[in-house]
Amino acid sequence: MGAGSDSVDLVFNVEHETGVRTYQIFQKINNWTNKRLQGFKIEVGFGVGASFISVTNAGVNLDNLNIAVPSDLWSPTQLATFSAGLFGPKDKHTGELGFFDSKTRAGFYIDEYVTGVQPLTDTLTATRTLPSNYADVPKGAGAAANQFGPWLPNNMLPEGIFFDDDGNPNTDAALVAWYGYNPATGSLGWMRGDLDKFAAIPDAVIQAMGANLSYTSGVIDDLVNVGLNYVIRLGDVSTFPATANNTFTIRVTPTPDSSRTAAPTFVGNTPDPLLLFTSSDASVLLQPENKFAIGSLLTARLGDADLNVNPDIAEEVDVTISTSTGLSGTLTLVEQGTNRGVFAATLPVEYSNVAAGTVVTMMYLDETTGLSKISSTTADSTPAPIVSELSITNLSVPETLADGLSRTLMLTITNDKTAIESATGEVLLTGSDGSEFRDTFTALRAGKKQKFNFRWTAHLADPAVPETVVWVASGTANGQKVAEANAVTLIGVKKGKNAK
Repeated sequence: MGAGSDSVDLVFNVEHETGVRTYQIFQKINNWTNKRLQGFKIEVGFGVGASFISVTNAGVNLDNLNIAVPSDLWSPTQLATFSAGLFGPKDKHTGELGFFDSKTRAGFYIDEYVTGVQPLTDTLTATRTLPSNYADVPKGAGAAANQFGPWLPNNMLPEGIFFDDDGNPNTDAALVAWYGYNPATGSLGWMRGDLDKFAAIPDAVIQAMGANLSYTSGVIDDLVNVGLNYVIRLGDVSTFPATANNTFTIRVTPTPDSSRTAAPTFVGNTPDPLLLFTSSDASVLLQPENKFAIGSLLTARLGDADLNVNPDIAEEVDVTISTSTGLSGTLTLVEQGTNRGVFAATLPVEYSNVAAGTVVTMMYLDETTGLSKISSTTADSTPAPIVSELSITNLSVPETLADGLSRTLMLTITNDKTAIESATGEVLLTGSDGSEFRDTFTALRAGKKQKFNFRWTAHLADPAVPETVVWVASGTANGQKVAEANAVTLIGVKKGKNAK
């Protein structure tokens, strides 16, 4: 949702097909309105902006275009939710406990949800919140601090401290602390989460975190994100208005908060103490320390207070990287949050795919002390262990498609919640018609999914003879092949052609 815009319109192209098609929608909406919200509305219809018209108002039968939240797919608490990593119990999809509420998911009910019934509608509305502690974290703080209150916008987010739990600065780090009003102390301060009963964190602990190169800080931006689950059913496209030109629109409209709840008390207050690397004597670290498995991820980290020149931007610094076998180059490290003084980046794969015994080194010249700071690690003789449990959990292709038409092929991979490390690799989708689609993924964490979409056009070698395309989805993760998945599409003859 963009500031200054009442609605967001998403337009989809469609084609004439027989029967009813059901599309499962996974969507995320973000409160970037700079104001609190109390809910939202989702509509399907035609056109954009002032020209938008709902299905019903356009005179189109709902059998041919509708939106739904079927109870056989989702429970009422699974339709519009904040991050499971922030609110809710551990589940098979995330493998995480909610930091702010480890028992109950936060989010919204959808008013049109009815158990066991599939009412046809063109509108879904969210006016009621799930019974989590979102509005009152920790318990007892809400009345005193409006924390968090109704759905927070992007300009009212609390600061958090994050720990890089997978050694990769390019993936989401784990939230370990946040700054807000603590009713136990009666003041603003750093504290833990729900599992630690929101215990206050002493200044000395925050300062120790600041000296540790694996900690970062920044706003907890997932507090503005609501994930949606719903379906769109599509029937006879020929009944759509001519002005729609074979398209339909999903419109999302925020509902402004009417309670006039003030901003949380932490807004406008700089955390004290800040998470800072305060030493002018630089510290460097190449991870994994001492030894690394051949082919594993290498990360260079640097802390130097003298490099934190502008507290308002994430700055950069170059270090030298090299191997004992002759590789060398420059690596640009990026500050891990504004006003942090800690910088990090991952090394190119050629520095990890080396022979056993190869020493990899990073070097930084500390201009304040005039000393070269060096950190090294050595390639172990044991290849990188396969610690991810990656699988192809969905391969969706059309069952039938006429010659010359195009469709999107969908492939989903999942790293099992029991995996002990993130997965990096490539997916490959091939068709017996000669089609080949590839894409890559990086640092897919345990319990996480990644989706890939490929656009494919059906083509018959002989326009009068139908043929079957056999699809094979495969991939590699951390050097190991992923189990294959198969599907089939029948390419049909275009209307007007005579099959042999």
